[in-house]
Amino acid sequence: MTLESEMRKAEAMSDPLRRALFVEGELIPLVEQTRARILELRAKAVYDAWNEGNGMVYRDIAKALGVSKPLVQQMIAYARQLRESKEFDTE
Repeated sequence: MTLESEMRKAEAMSDPLRRALFVEGELIPLVEQTRARILELRAKAVYDAWNEGNGMVYRDIAKALGVSKPLVQQMIAYARQLRESKEFDTE
């Protein structure tokens, strides 16, 4: 089940109420799960680039990604939380 296939399924529904219920009950939760996973992947990648202070510096990561330095710091902090909770996959 991919997000794209579920969206096509919703678009093909002729009953608008059924379609709205499907979007609310199926698509939105799937998007939220996907977004959470994407944010985890980004945080882990930034953490790996930073390499516990032995890799890139915050400023350079921020510049490369086109984001603020505080956002990079937040991503690294989030990756640390994931690591501490043993959800950190280093592969």
